[in-house]
Amino acid sequence: MVGAPQKQATLADFLAIPEEDRFHEIIDGELVQKAQPTPRHGGAQVKLAAALDPCEVDVLFSGAPLRPDLSGWRRERMPELPATAFAQVTPDWVCEVLSSHRARDTVRKQRIYRRHGVGHYWLLDSENETLTVLR
Repeated sequence: MVGAPQKQATLADFLAIPEEDRFHEIIDGELVQKAQPTPRHGGAQVKLAAALDPCEVDVLFSGAPLRPDLSGWRRERMPELPATAFAQVTPDWVCEVLSSHRARDTVRKQRIYRRHGVGHYWLLDSENETLTVLR
């Protein structure tokens, strides 16, 4: 027996979450909570951020917010950080530090980033100390 189709999560559903608890994103229409980062995950993210000075901002992809661990834009495409809560310009570069929800980063989010034309996608595996660079 096939179940009833699930309602697609919307930006309104995302914004209904109190801001202090908004560690969520919408992936393929599903409102999902981001995994609590491990110390290795957080440390890798902080070190990479310190070296590259990227943004940590929610990005709207077809109206659905994703929260890449790190993202960046060419200056000519985004000369200043957005004044709003969301970037609406597709990043030129995204990095995800792999967490316990690896399939989200390596399959589901990768598919979304590719579909929206993100040119460079890095997958940083802090547990195995590897970096996969996709273009």
